[in-house]
Amino acid sequence: MFYANGIDKGAKEPRIKHWQAAERQGVTPQALKDKPDLPENGVYIWSTYLDIKKGCDSITWTDIEAYQKNMGNLTAWEIDLMFELDQLRIKNAY
Repeated sequence: MFYANGIDKGAKEPRIKHWQAAERQGVTPQALKDKPDLPENGVYIWSTYLDIKKGCDSITWTDIEAYQKNMGNLTAWEIDLMFELDQLRIKNAY
């Protein structure tokens, strides 16, 4: 999923947006056919990560604090997971 949300050099939108546009035109890219399904109980974690990640290169404690101020507190393991997801994204960005 990190790869899908990445932006190719020279592009203005994430890969997933391009793939979805192709799918709307009747051509399903192989990347969409092969994508893994996110377990239902993981959706909120992924959504939270994407919310925190908006507009920043790498998640910081300041980003976590701002999210909690506006959206509510995260547990310690959720915060750890946000940082772990971000490190995985950085490692697998390209």
